[in-house]
Amino acid sequence: MPPTLRGPFGGAVASVREFREGSFEVAFDSVCDVRTAETLVGSYCLVRKADLPDIDRLEEPATLVGWRVVDDEWGDLGTVADVDETSLQARLVVRGVDGEVLIPLVDAFVADFSEADHTISVHIPQGLLDLARSNAHEAGE
Repeated sequence: MPPTLRGPFGGAVASVREFREGSFEVAFDSVCDVRTAETLVGSYCLVRKADLPDIDRLEEPATLVGWRVVDDEWGDLGTVADVDETSLQARLVVRGVDGEVLIPLVDAFVADFSEADHTISVHIPQGLLDLARSNAHEAGE
């Protein structure tokens, strides 16, 4: 859908309110009445990437799917295939050469997130990797 040629072209966000899951009501400082707002219905709102807030990866774990996971001792563990949020603590589902490794998304295991190359640096105990290798061997992977 092309941008509208009516209504204001710029402005700062004055407020944001979620009114149903995935849908938001956004108020702009340059829109002061209903008639002006109606000219913007169905329009896209473009934002410079530099103006977006940083994402707290621990608060938004689903954003980590597709990221590479590297352990400081064991090396490349694979890629985040999913995030399991069914338990009290979210777990990264990492698939790689050692099979599937479930890594709790806690500070004790997760050292760093690199936005530049979409890599998660972790430090997992040997037992987690041994369990993954054992399960992969039993499954014939």
